[in-house]
Amino acid sequence: MSGHLAHALARGGRNGELTAAGAKHWRFATRPWIEGPLAGRPLRSLTRAELQETIDARTRTNRVSARNEAHALLAILKYAQGDNVEFPASLLAIAVPKKTKKSRVDLTTAEFDFLLGVVDPRSRHIFELASTLGNRISEPLALERQWVDLSERRIVLPLEATKEKRAKRLDLTDEETEIVERRWRRVRPLRP
Repeated sequence: MSGHLAHALARGGRNGELTAAGAKHWRFATRPWIEGPLAGRPLRSLTRAELQETIDARTRTNRVSARNEAHALLAILKYAQGDNVEFPASLLAIAVPKKTKKSRVDLTTAEFDFLLGVVDPRSRHIFELASTLGNRISEPLALERQWVDLSERRIVLPLEATKEKRAKRLDLTDEETEIVERRWRRVRPLRP
């Protein structure tokens, strides 16, 4: 099973070489199958029932990890199948835990106006901008002047500032451009 981890790390992801976060994800997702109680057994001796019970037990304590681990197990099995390793075909029918529906509710207009009323006035523009851009709050909080091009009405976030670790381009509306311009007028101009 450890051969698949080495293969996954070498092969990369959808966009080429794996990022550090992608490699960490594969290491965590494959850990139960490489280091866990079933790791030392050959694939042909495993049963679907015991693998499913292992996944179901993990689902009861941590659903997201169980999903990742189940997907990793299926990838390991498909990799082994490509190498003509014999194992029961029923192992490929393992049920992956379903995603739970997110129940987070957006703020109403009145709740958002209340929030703006209690936020430090020096930071109010960040919330106004984030409410219309629809991106993660950490991105407008980290906003730097060199990322903004007001003439093009665009913000280009470098990969270091995004969770996805890839550059992100945000086109601004008239209202968003005005919010950013107001902010830059209040801040001392940059020294040359």
